[in-house]
Amino acid sequence: MTLGQVTEYETQFDTKVTAENRYATNMTTLLQSAASREEYNNQVAIIQRQDQVFASQVVSSSGKIQPKDVTDFGLNVITQIAAARTAADALEQQYSNALPASLMSISAHANSLGPVKSDLAQLQANQSNADQVKEWVQFAIQVRDKVNAKAAQSTTAGN
Repeated sequence: MTLGQVTEYETQFDTKVTAENRYATNMTTLLQSAASREEYNNQVAIIQRQDQVFASQVVSSSGKIQPKDVTDFGLNVITQIAAARTAADALEQQYSNALPASLMSISAHANSLGPVKSDLAQLQANQSNADQVKEWVQFAIQVRDKVNAKAAQSTTAGN
C-alpha cells in the first residue's frame, strides 16, 4: 500500500465519518421528535385508562365518591406517567450512550491512519535512501573495476 493510497482512503474515510455524523444528528432529531409524540400519546392513554377506571368506580359506588377516590385517581395518573417517563428516559440514555460510542469507534479508526501515513512516508524516504545506497554501491563497483583495470594495465606495461 502506498502513501497515496492511504491518503485517498483517508479522504474517503473522512467523507464517510462526516456522513455518519450528519446521519446521527438527523436520526437523533427524528428520534427525539418521535419520542416526544410517543410520550404525549402515552400520557393521553394513561389519563383515558385511569378516567375509565375512575368512572367505573363512580358507577359501582352509585355516585358516592369520597375525596380519597379523587386523590387516588390523581395519584395513579401521576405514578403511571412518571413510570412511563422513567422508561422513556432509560431508552433515551441507552441510545445516547450507544451513538457516541459508535462514532468514537469510527474516529479511533480514522486516528489510526495518521501513524500508518507517517510510517509509509518514512518507508518511502527509506526507500529513497536504499536507492541512493544502491547507486553508491554501483559507483564503488565501477571505481573498483577501473582501478583494477589500471592496475592490470600497469602490470602489463611493466612486463
